[in-house]
Amino acid sequence: MDSRWKFLLDPMAPPLLPLVRGPMQIALQITHTSTGGGQMLNTRGTRLCRSAGLAVLGLTLLVLATVRPPAYSAPTALKPAVIHVDDVLAKGLEHRAGGFSFSVLDETATGGVELFSLKSVARHYHPTENHFLYILKGRAKGQIGNVTAEVGPGDLVVIPAGKDYSHQFQALGSEPVEFLLFSTPPFHAKDIVWLQR
Repeated sequence: MDSRWKFLLDPMAPPLLPLVRGPMQIALQITHTSTGGGQMLNTRGTRLCRSAGLAVLGLTLLVLATVRPPAYSAPTALKPAVIHVDDVLAKGLEHRAGGFSFSVLDETATGGVELFSLKSVARHYHPTENHFLYILKGRAKGQIGNVTAEVGPGDLVVIPAGKDYSHQFQALGSEPVEFLLFSTPPFHAKDIVWLQR
């Protein structure tokens, strides 16, 4: 590792200078002198280093506490609940987007559970969301990256975030595929990048 950068708060490290690189990203640059043999020459003393480390930690906490997501903020804590999937389906799914319907069953700032129904969905990916689909009803043929498979009730499908894992699904037969989607962070239609429509 280049000795000019260190990403851990080491109380024995030389003084730290925080650099804010973007929303909720903090990089720590070490200001030091190297003796050439890999040793660090600390001219300001360990006490100052510890103080600088605490100051950086405080600044980091302040930044994290004041930076908010742009337009949406999910609940921060789960509450006990029993959700009957058949009841949700009987009422009808609340949202529609890109050829599918869904209802949010529960979510926090770090993850969510949605109930989906779809006949087909065109190739797309999610830049930030990791998805776990648990198939409840219906059969589908799908492709995730270079992997093609048929799935049905009881199958769990794992879809990592990123363009390398773009995916598409087509129901087999006349009935739609119904599944629970566990996502982290929570699913939002704005995180869909369509490659086909």
